[in-house]
Amino acid sequence: MNIKVKHTVLMICYNQERYIEVALDSLLCETIKPYEIIIGDDASSDGTREILDNYKKKYPDIINLVLNEKNMGIFANLNNLVKKASGDMIHFLAGDDWYKPHFLENTNKYINEKQLDLNTEKFIFLPNDVVHSSDGSERVRKNDPKIIGQYSPLGIVLRDLVYWRHVCLSRALFEKYPPFPEDMHNIGYWADRVQHIMLAQHIEKQYIVDFVGPVYREGIGVSSKASRYDLDRSYCAALREIFSLCESGELKLNRVDYGYLKFLIITSELKLQCNCFDYLKCVRLGLRQILINKFDFRPILNVLFIIPRRLLSGSFVGTIWRRYN
Repeated sequence: MNIKVKHTVLMICYNQERYIEVALDSLLCETIKPYEIIIGDDASSDGTREILDNYKKKYPDIINLVLNEKNMGIFANLNNLVKKASGDMIHFLAGDDWYKPHFLENTNKYINEKQLDLNTEKFIFLPNDVVHSSDGSERVRKNDPKIIGQYSPLGIVLRDLVYWRHVCLSRALFEKYPPFPEDMHNIGYWADRVQHIMLAQHIEKQYIVDFVGPVYREGIGVSSKASRYDLDRSYCAALREIFSLCESGELKLNRVDYGYLKFLIITSELKLQCNCFDYLKCVRLGLRQILINKFDFRPILNVLFIIPRRLLSGSFVGTIWRRYN
């Protein structure tokens, strides 16, 4: 049976006149075009809206413009778009990124080969992605299909074992897509980690496909301009929020994933305020995590990575010096 897929692409943008045409052309110049492209422009003050208006005139049946009169922020803007999606395969694409050729075509082929039911099966598509550097060079990031059987979908997201950028969701899974709470701006850059975790608990199947989809433009987004400390602080806040969701019963983690979450919280707090004794505690917990996670060495490496950064800053040495003098 030939499955006809209706692709919805949700795109948020703000002051991206330099990049928005590349993003739209990557979707509209393909043999298989999206069923709809819903674009939320967050009150751009450059020429972005004029460009969007021109594309709307060319593709009135595909492009749906949502033009915010005032800046709502990333999370509120995205929440607004999610309500409008009507396709049965939903994609997310930033206005400064784009898709590699034949991505939707390859997606359709895979769906038909596997005879996937988009309206009843809660699944996520995880293609390879590309990081595009400012010098024009590109590197492909491949997802490893072997990890599917090792951890739950929640555990995979928690451990950063897949690249989730521009995930593609079946309609059935998209119906479970959690909106960003109004206070997510308090978490900041890593707020989407909370949302990814909440979505992951509904995933029934994960399909890691060996073809390239999205291209991420490195060094352009808001988070790329943030300081390391602000990113670490946001990551720590996201982990604490995930922990509170577990405590309230809104999120259910198995014993292994729950232990790993607590380990991550301790290590993230250590990054913010280095203490040699807490560090030794983390090393002990990290060694235990290696055993629990079937000799997965990533947890302990994550901790050991703290050493060179803190040694360079002098905080680690200073802590030891103050303790013994």
